Amino acid sequence: MRRLADYEAEEVFSTGFSSRIPKSITRKAHTRMRLLVAASTLQDVAVMGRIARWSKRPGRYGIPIAGKWFVTFSWEDGFGAFEVRLERC
Repeated sequence: MRRLADYEAEEVFSTGFSSRIPKSITRKAHTRMRLLVAASTLQDVAVMGRIARWSKRPGRYGIPIAGKWFVTFSWEDGFGAFEVRLERC
C-alpha cells in the first residue's frame, strides 16, 4: 500500500507547494496531510474537522480544505491512511 497516491500529493506533502495548485490550498493541505499520515485512528483524523464520505466512492474519505478541495484517502485499521490525494470533489 502506498501512503501517497501520486506525484502531486508527494510534492504537497513534502514541500507544501505545487506548481498546478493555488498556494493557499497547498499550504492548508500540507498541514492536513502531515496530521493525517501521523494519525493512528479515524478519531484522530476527526479532530481536524468533519470527515466527508461519498456514496459514489465507497471506502474513500475526505478532509475539506477550501471550497471543493479535499484531501481524500482510504483507511485501514492498523495501518492508517493510504492512497492520500489532493483533489477537487
